[in-house]
Parts: sequence; C-alpha cells; structure tokens
Amino acid sequence: MVQAFSSFEEHWIEICNDIRDDTLSSRIKSPKMRKAVLDIISPSPDLASKLESACHELQVVEWFGLIPKLWPNAKYVYSIMTGSMQPYLKKLTHCANGLPLVSADYGSTDSWIGVNVDPSLPPEDVTFAVVLSFSYFEFIPLHRHEKNFSSGADDFTEDKPIPLSKIKVGQEYEVVLTTLTGMHFS
Repeated sequence: MVQAFSSFEEHWIEICNDIRDDTLSSRIKSPKMRKAVLDIISPSPDLASKLESACHELQVVEWFGLIPKLWPNAKYVYSIMTGSMQPYLKKLTHCANGLPLVSADYGSTDSWIGVNVDPSLPPEDVTFAVVLSFSYFEFIPLHRHEKNFSSGADDFTEDKPIPLSKIKVGQEYEVVLTTLTGMHFS
C-alpha cells in the first residue's frame, strides 16, 4: 500500500490528466493492459478536477491524511504491518491521519501463521496467536550475544527446534514452518 501511495504522490498530475482526457500514460507498456484500461474508462473532467484540488491540498501538508482525503468513507486501514512490513508503518500512519490501522493476521510467503488477538490495538502492540491448522510450527530458540557493531548485525546462537508447547514467554525464536505439502521455511 505504501508503495502505491508513494507512486501516486509522484504521478498524480499525470493520473489527473488521464482521468480528464480519457488517456493512459505512455509508461504503461503492456498492450493487453492498455487495451483493458482504455476499454473501460471514459473522460471525467469533474472527477479529475476534484482529485487535482485534493492533491494540491495534500501536497502542501506532505500528503498527511491522503487516505481519508481521497476515501472519505474509509473506516480503517487493513494490512500486514508487523514483521518485515514494520518499516512502512510510519508512512502508512502519516497517510492514515488517525484512521485505525488494523493488522489482523500474520503470515509468510507460503502460509498464514497467526491471527491478532485484539485487532483494535495499534500495530506496535499486537499479539498474534499461532493457528496450528495453518502449518506445522517449530521454534528455534535464539540466544543473543553482544551486538557486532562493525557489521550492525546481532550475534545469535541457535538451539535445536522445539514445538509450540515448549516455548517460553520472553525468549526470542526463529519460526520454522512446514506447510501441509511438506515445504520447510524459516
């Protein structure tokens, strides 16, 4: 979502022109994509003017509140905002301007891992419950050594994998999952 908003911030003038003039940016190279879009759009000068006006206002405030400004009926923003997506949270919060950010589930490329036990909490405070029917889960206990300041990396010693029933609160783990088709991921 953040990448889409950033792209919109960069290309909004061109988008407004396309909406106004029933055109499509030359940056869209795929003939199939061009045809599909051009087959369903029609000129909309009023919409283009409204969007242009909103974008001028948003530009002045560095796009703060982009989501409620462009989608005034939005009630919340639903996305994965934890783990590897956490670096995008600051930008998403900026765009949301107070709309609740809901991070209801946690997953990996090949399997869901868990669900948020209280989706009303901000993403920084969520707790996920592992759903055991998604995959088979094992946890590798990580023991932190001193931070390696030359590389910036943390130095960990890993133990052997343990099942969910043996994990301890406060211990750091690397999650290893085996999908129902037998693929392993960590």
